Amino acid sequence: MQAINPVHDAGAAHGHTDPSAHPMATTADAYPLLPARVLEDRRLIHRSAGVRHHADAFRQLRTRLLALHPHGNFVTLVVPVNPRCGGSFVARNLSAAFAFDESKHALLVDCDARYPSQHVALDIRPRVGLVDYLAGRDAEIPALVHPTGLPRLDLVPFGTP
Repeated sequence: MQAINPVHDAGAAHGHTDPSAHPMATTADAYPLLPARVLEDRRLIHRSAGVRHHADAFRQLRTRLLALHPHGNFVTLVVPVNPRCGGSFVARNLSAAFAFDESKHALLVDCDARYPSQHVALDIRPRVGLVDYLAGRDAEIPALVHPTGLPRLDLVPFGTP
């Protein structure tokens, strides 16, 4: 189970209103970009021609979701029907599709207690995560949010059980 929260203002998930204030910002108006090969290794859609049809499919889904709720932020929950059926892949790439829009910021929350995997797929080594915060284990909200290396996409990992 993954929650995706597209936020309208880029960086708003961190309380920032301009890209230069984002923790991953490298210049006043640019985020660091991961090479296409790294994105492919992480099974993330991107704009290269080789996987363009995948990116377009997720963009179409994003556009349909935005049409359902055109006047503000919303949360989308991706729940797999069976274990290991691709729910994490869909959640991760739908989040990336929202992050493609330069006016939005996506927050991917890994809520999969049985198979938490977003931190592994995105090559993030979190100290704390969602379950740590919910259990009251000395986890502050800013420590939960991790930049993914993709502009405008952050992750809240599941955490330690």
